Amino acid sequence: MNKGYAEDLTEGKFSFPIVHGVNANRKDHSLLNILQKRPSTPTLKNHAISYLENHTGSFEYTCTVLFKIEKQVRDELTRLGENKGLEAIVNLLAKAD
Repeated sequence: MNKGYAEDLTEGKFSFPIVHGVNANRKDHSLLNILQKRPSTPTLKNHAISYLENHTGSFEYTCTVLFKIEKQVRDELTRLGENKGLEAIVNLLAKAD
Protein backbone atom coordinates (compact mmCIF):
# COMPACT_ATOMS: atom_id res chain seq x y z
CA MET A 1 0.00 0.00 0.00
CA ASN A 2 2.94 2.33 0.65
CA LYS A 3 4.65 1.54 -2.64
CA GLY A 4 4.25 3.90 -5.57
CA TYR A 5 3.27 2.91 -9.09
CA ALA A 6 6.02 0.71 -10.58
CA GLU A 7 8.40 1.96 -7.90
CA ASP A 8 10.94 -0.79 -8.64
CA LEU A 9 11.47 0.77 -12.06
CA THR A 10 11.96 4.22 -10.54
CA GLU A 11 14.48 2.81 -8.07
CA GLY A 12 16.23 0.70 -10.71
CA LYS A 13 15.58 -2.47 -8.69
CA PHE A 14 15.74 -5.92 -10.22
CA SER A 15 12.51 -7.40 -8.92
CA PHE A 16 11.58 -10.98 -9.81
CA PRO A 17 9.41 -10.06 -12.86
CA ILE A 18 12.10 -7.69 -14.14
CA VAL A 19 14.82 -10.33 -13.86
CA HIS A 20 12.58 -12.76 -15.74
CA GLY A 21 11.87 -10.13 -18.39
CA VAL A 22 15.54 -9.32 -18.90
CA ASN A 23 16.44 -13.01 -19.14
CA ALA A 24 13.53 -13.83 -21.46
CA ASN A 25 15.18 -11.98 -24.35
CA ARG A 26 18.80 -11.11 -23.68
CA LYS A 27 19.17 -9.46 -27.10
CA ASP A 28 16.52 -6.85 -26.28
CA HIS A 29 17.98 -4.25 -23.90
CA SER A 30 14.92 -2.01 -23.76
CA LEU A 31 13.99 -3.07 -20.24
CA LEU A 32 17.54 -2.54 -19.00
CA ASN A 33 17.58 0.89 -20.65
CA ILE A 34 14.37 1.83 -18.86
CA LEU A 35 15.81 0.66 -15.52
CA GLN A 36 18.93 2.78 -16.08
CA LYS A 37 16.77 5.86 -16.67
CA ARG A 38 14.88 5.30 -13.42
CA PRO A 39 11.65 6.79 -14.79
CA SER A 40 9.39 8.78 -12.52
CA THR A 41 6.65 9.47 -15.08
CA PRO A 42 4.12 6.88 -16.21
CA THR A 43 5.14 6.79 -19.90
CA LEU A 44 8.26 4.63 -19.63
CA LYS A 45 6.81 2.70 -16.72
CA ASN A 46 3.74 1.80 -18.79
CA HIS A 47 5.99 0.71 -21.66
CA ALA A 48 8.03 -1.54 -19.34
CA ILE A 49 4.90 -3.03 -17.77
CA SER A 50 3.41 -3.70 -21.20
CA TYR A 51 6.67 -5.36 -22.28
CA LEU A 52 6.71 -7.57 -19.17
CA GLU A 53 3.07 -8.48 -19.61
CA ASN A 54 2.79 -8.94 -23.37
CA HIS A 55 6.26 -9.84 -24.66
CA THR A 56 7.94 -11.85 -21.93
CA GLY A 57 4.99 -13.17 -19.90
CA SER A 58 6.86 -12.17 -16.75
CA PHE A 59 3.79 -11.43 -14.63
CA GLU A 60 2.15 -14.73 -15.52
CA TYR A 61 5.42 -16.53 -14.82
CA THR A 62 5.74 -14.75 -11.46
CA CYS A 63 2.20 -15.78 -10.48
CA THR A 64 2.93 -19.38 -11.46
CA VAL A 65 6.05 -19.43 -9.29
CA LEU A 66 4.21 -17.84 -6.36
CA PHE A 67 1.39 -20.39 -6.56
CA LYS A 68 3.94 -23.21 -6.66
CA ILE A 69 5.72 -21.83 -3.58
CA GLU A 70 2.39 -21.38 -1.78
CA LYS A 71 1.53 -25.02 -2.47
CA GLN A 72 4.93 -26.15 -1.18
CA VAL A 73 4.43 -24.14 2.02
CA ARG A 74 0.93 -25.53 2.54
CA ASP A 75 2.15 -29.08 1.88
CA GLU A 76 4.95 -28.60 4.40
CA LEU A 77 2.53 -27.23 7.00
CA THR A 78 0.34 -30.29 6.48
CA ARG A 79 3.33 -32.60 6.79
CA LEU A 80 4.41 -30.96 10.05
CA GLY A 81 0.94 -31.02 11.57
CA GLU A 82 -1.63 -28.35 12.19
CA ASN A 83 -0.41 -24.88 12.97
CA LYS A 84 -3.35 -22.48 12.79
CA GLY A 85 -1.14 -19.43 13.27
CA LEU A 86 1.14 -20.22 10.34
CA GLU A 87 -1.83 -21.25 8.21
CA ALA A 88 -3.47 -17.88 8.94
CA ILE A 89 -0.29 -16.06 7.87
CA VAL A 90 -0.13 -18.04 4.61
CA ASN A 91 -3.82 -17.29 3.99
CA LEU A 92 -3.20 -13.56 4.51
CA LEU A 93 -0.18 -13.59 2.21
CA ALA A 94 -2.12 -15.48 -0.46
CA LYS A 95 -4.81 -12.79 -0.42
CA ALA A 96 -2.39 -9.83 -0.46
CA ASP A 97 -2.61 -7.70 -3.59
